[in-house]
Amino acid sequence: MNNEMQPVLECVVFKPTEGTHRDQLVEAAAAINAWAQTQAGFVSRELFEVGDGRWIDTVRWVTMENALAAGQASSESAECGAFFGLIDMESMLMMHATSALVVG
Repeated sequence: MNNEMQPVLECVVFKPTEGTHRDQLVEAAAAINAWAQTQAGFVSRELFEVGDGRWIDTVRWVTMENALAAGQASSESAECGAFFGLIDMESMLMMHATSALVVG
């Protein structure tokens, strides 16, 4: 199977902007869910708190094309913009990965 047709995991590791409260961040993240569910190829989304000030936002997509298209569309979404405004962009690391091994 070529990489264009493999399931994709989008993973964003980040720290919130200074002064952002945990509840504020979680609420802004949750506000994206309805928008995300309307994007072609959306499978699921989870937000994790690392405990050292970092967070990990993961989104599963059917294809890389879906993931990249949603990324472009997110720049025009008010819900996404509100969440992105709480992210310290200097700390952000964004990755897209295709699966190499699946168990379970």
